[in-house]
Amino acid sequence: MKPENGAAPWHPAKRSCLGRLTTLETLLLVFLGLLITALLSVLFLWLWVLDGYKTFTDGRPIYPQPFENSSVAVDRSAKNHNDVVCTSRECVRLAGFLAENLNSKIDPCEDFYEFACGNYGLNKNLPANKPLRHTISDVQSRLNKQVKSMLQSPISQNEKSWDKLAKGYYQKCLDEEELEATGVEAMRDISKRIGGWPTLEGDKWQEWTHSWEEQLALVLNLTGVNAVILEMAVTHDPSNSSRSVIELDQPKWGAGSRYPYLSGANDPMLRNYTTLMKLTAVALGADPAVADREMNEAMEFELKLVNFSADDMIRRDPERGNNRFELWQLKSVFPFINFEKYLKTVFKELVDLSPNYTVIVREIDYFVGIQFIKQLHVLDWMDETTRRRAISKANMIEYKSGFPMVLFNDTWMEKNWGMVIKPREYLLHLTIRVKLVRFTEELLRLDQPLDRSMWFQSPAQVDAYYAPNNNEMIFPAGIMQFPFLTLGVPNYITYGMVGAVIGHEVSHAFDDQGGQYDELGNLNDWWDAETEEKFIEKTRCFVRQYENVHVVEADIHLNGQLSLGENIADNGGVKTAFNAYKAWKSNTTGISEPALPGFQNFTSQQMFFLAYANNWCSLVRPKHYIQIILTDVHAPSKYRAMIPLQNRPEFAKAFQCPIGSPMNPERKCQVW
Repeated sequence: MKPENGAAPWHPAKRSCLGRLTTLETLLLVFLGLLITALLSVLFLWLWVLDGYKTFTDGRPIYPQPFENSSVAVDRSAKNHNDVVCTSRECVRLAGFLAENLNSKIDPCEDFYEFACGNYGLNKNLPANKPLRHTISDVQSRLNKQVKSMLQSPISQNEKSWDKLAKGYYQKCLDEEELEATGVEAMRDISKRIGGWPTLEGDKWQEWTHSWEEQLALVLNLTGVNAVILEMAVTHDPSNSSRSVIELDQPKWGAGSRYPYLSGANDPMLRNYTTLMKLTAVALGADPAVADREMNEAMEFELKLVNFSADDMIRRDPERGNNRFELWQLKSVFPFINFEKYLKTVFKELVDLSPNYTVIVREIDYFVGIQFIKQLHVLDWMDETTRRRAISKANMIEYKSGFPMVLFNDTWMEKNWGMVIKPREYLLHLTIRVKLVRFTEELLRLDQPLDRSMWFQSPAQVDAYYAPNNNEMIFPAGIMQFPFLTLGVPNYITYGMVGAVIGHEVSHAFDDQGGQYDELGNLNDWWDAETEEKFIEKTRCFVRQYENVHVVEADIHLNGQLSLGENIADNGGVKTAFNAYKAWKSNTTGISEPALPGFQNFTSQQMFFLAYANNWCSLVRPKHYIQIILTDVHAPSKYRAMIPLQNRPEFAKAFQCPIGSPMNPERKCQVW
């Protein structure tokens, strides 16, 4: 049979994959395709509730600029053209979105990102205070405007108390006159509550009569904010996902990441950070000379702490951080830190900590000094026992979308968020009250069975995520909108955009981190040793592939190790989504998908890949590439579009890319 794109017929291997499968495995082959299709149906339900054929010199097609000759009749005898054009409002809008980004002058086999996204920046500006923008941030900005509009609407008497709280909080935040008049006073008041600040009070400061551990606990109890020395949280037990445990960890650094500290106090970001601390101290009444000296000392102290901390790449291994102790054991392991006093002060009347409570210490060294399932079946490097466990895990993934149901529980909302804004209450005090509600709720979780209905991300977030300790995927309402999810558009768009997001999150269940958790969400070594070694070897291919990419704009190579988990998910996601789309097409023979207006010369498979790439259209300041590569677990957006497609033979076939061309390299990497 001749391929859809008119390329030379594809000759399958002499022995098919199906010939190697058991009956059970064959029955499971279509599971993930059906799963992704079902998920897309659920997401759609949420939405419902709420000119000539030109060629390059080698004969491959040049794709005309959409709408350039859209009034010209389509040649219905040409096998590459779609007979029917979708002219609905949704299709026209989506076609405009794709056309605005497309640069048809670029050969898609040379640089598919430039082909799909090369004109993204022509009609978009990069604000002076932003280092980057991309498709996701554009949608998030649009969603933020919708939320802002709701918050700006007048407060009515019959509104729920938590709605009044949200609007009142927002109005206080905008009241610059009140902030100028009361902001310093509010900060001084908090300083007094936590025992004063010698930088402000000088000789008048009275030294604490309690230990530094108790002081850290006092700050946490009064503000809900972890101090810079350590981080305490109540979180899932990695070895028993049905309960919560106390976790002690290295802190979150004031400059945002560990990277700037490695260059020392003269790093530009650290200089700005230190200057901010000095200006804050002076604004609160400190002597400028004292503020200058003591904030420099504070920075030196933080630099020493960072030297004891673990690198983000090392911290990706969840087993490494699963250091389990009972509360009474901490004293002998860490005799120089009174963790028992610290924790009992934090929990005080809320939870009576017994000596046998489990405590996870993540960084000991710091304190001392669906188609996816089908793909599992045909992996020749995975042993049968591990394969069955992987299939079981994939089958048990729980999928949530839209909103957490607790938001519609008035009793729960009133109990947790029914607070009333006090007359003349400082914004800072209100902020702390709100934080303490969440912090108290977190502490109380320690003595309660784990509530799997709770979400740990806002439904207004334009994102999706996989939580390994719950073995669940969550698709917030924020991502269920144009262009990612649009009613009434062809499925090649839906599978290419949001289908790839679903596949990405499924892949996280089996990446270098998520793969260490079992089907119940427990940290558990369920891999056969030989299979695990083969998996590691396959991931090394990704590390080498990404680190060989030179980012010209910043003269730096990609960090293949730090971004490994996301790279595995990106590559697995586009493969899974494409296979799911093919499965859908094979199960719906006779159903013809219409073309988008202006895109009649594209095949449905080409449109799938074009839609996928448009997830990642972006503008990035050259210097910001360095920060992304050194600190972000995601590769820059451009390479999230390109590299997974370079690894897909189906992409090369769809666009007839010659072997050895930039988008069809001879050496490809693949795990799932």
